[in-house]
Amino acid sequence: MTRSADEFRPAQLQLDKPSTELSIQTTLKLVDYNVLTNPDALFYVQAVKKSASVAFDKPNGAELKAVPVTILQLRDAIIRCKDALSSAGLAVK
Repeated sequence: MTRSADEFRPAQLQLDKPSTELSIQTTLKLVDYNVLTNPDALFYVQAVKKSASVAFDKPNGAELKAVPVTILQLRDAIIRCKDALSSAGLAVK
């Protein structure tokens, strides 16, 4: 069976075995793997207000919009957070 170009390819997780180059044992390694193999895959959908003045208590979420977030966007957000913490003088490994 062959995979189509847009088919999601899951990582081979081996949490109970010693680390190898093919083994993924941390969340960051999982994100890195998916950036390489599934960068455009949907990670989640974020609900956001259509404008800053709109309250969240509208019926049926009528004043909210859905914003898709990909694996690549997730990784970029992680890097921005890490850089912000470093700039603030907080230790980041």
